Amino acid sequence: MQNGKKTYYIKTFGCAMNYSDSERIKFLMEKIGFKQMKKSTDADVVILNSCSIRQQAEDKVIGWGQNLRIKGNKYKDKKQKIILTGCMATRFNRNLSNNVDTQLKQRKLLKRQMPWLDEIIEISEINKLPSLLGTKQFEKDDLANENINIRSFNSNNVIGLFPISTGCDNFCSYCIVPYTRGRLTNYPEEMIISAVREFINQGGKLVTLIGQNVNSWKSKDGKRDFVDLLNELIKIEGDFWINFISSNPMDFTDRLCHLIATDPHFIKSVNLAVQSGSDRILKLMNRRYEAIDFLNIVRTIKNKYPDFRITTDIIVGFPGEEKSDFDATLKLLKDADIDMVYLGKFSPRKGTVASRYKETLSLQEKKNRENLVYDLINEIRIKHNKKYIGKEVDVLITGGRRGISYFNHEVVLNNSASKKEIGQIVRKKVVEATRAGLVLE
Repeated sequence: MQNGKKTYYIKTFGCAMNYSDSERIKFLMEKIGFKQMKKSTDADVVILNSCSIRQQAEDKVIGWGQNLRIKGNKYKDKKQKIILTGCMATRFNRNLSNNVDTQLKQRKLLKRQMPWLDEIIEISEINKLPSLLGTKQFEKDDLANENINIRSFNSNNVIGLFPISTGCDNFCSYCIVPYTRGRLTNYPEEMIISAVREFINQGGKLVTLIGQNVNSWKSKDGKRDFVDLLNELIKIEGDFWINFISSNPMDFTDRLCHLIATDPHFIKSVNLAVQSGSDRILKLMNRRYEAIDFLNIVRTIKNKYPDFRITTDIIVGFPGEEKSDFDATLKLLKDADIDMVYLGKFSPRKGTVASRYKETLSLQEKKNRENLVYDLINEIRIKHNKKYIGKEVDVLITGGRRGISYFNHEVVLNNSASKKEIGQIVRKKVVEATRAGLVLE
């Protein structure tokens, strides 16, 4: 407690959706009078917003608690309350997830793994957090709207992330998301537009729409799709860019390709998660497209804007992945000229279909394949980045010497930006290229 005011600390693990949820949690905590602290040891309440996408992600949460352990076999001050939320708090056996006894069993398991936990609350029930902490409940109108999910994730006055949906209906065989976040729920179009407009009016410059499969968004009546939503957003007055993550090739239409490649509001980079270059593995993953579909999307975009930057997601070591399957992935990355990959080694998640598949590769072999992907991507990335040397690029200055290029590169400035430039889109000359990004004058 600081100066008589209760305090909290929040630690976020995982993807942009988790960070979105954390902003909503911050909104709630501050609404009930809690002050955010920079160190967990200084807070009355510690909230861990967890990720379950891979075992490594869960291990990080467990490891965080292990680091709290102090002399006397204690984990923390008895007065401090530690709360777990996020995907770990929701991950139950897929066939028995609605069984109360199974849920209690799962919670007991989590408490055995993390004896320093005081409470576990599912992210879908996070609005109950105030009552859990013994504070005054809100009026229904304050918290009932999905608007709180959208409005609250504007923690930066220059960069805003806007959830437009939650959950997923795709049920990829390896993915835990439908079991931790539930089925797809799309937020109302007017609510999204209102939140983005408010952000732009307050000086926001980079709008990033997020969803587990962001381009599958549809209006409640099903008559309007993701492209219709984007067309409404670009009508908002102001000097701003739009980005979105993460996309599934299955829902990436020619209309979407044309819009992002030709309209100047869209940064010339998109993440399109392919996962594998092998059609056989894609089928086992239940991805419902083939490698050629991914390549056709890439070619359609680059035919309209040759320098458009495509990034992707790859899983190596999926059960049954043979050398020929992996070679197909490397070929796809090369053919698509990919210079950024979000790469993961297959990790079985209990409750998914793929968790029942027999593992066929050792951890070392997965690491070897992971390294081969990185070697290829780094080679392509350096080649791409070097072509910008001596050219001027548009860049959003996010800090004294930091920024984001129109092609979504991380950029560093040799000379600190002026106060007038920070938070603005300016044009700067590229003087050096590295594997990490671009160095500007």
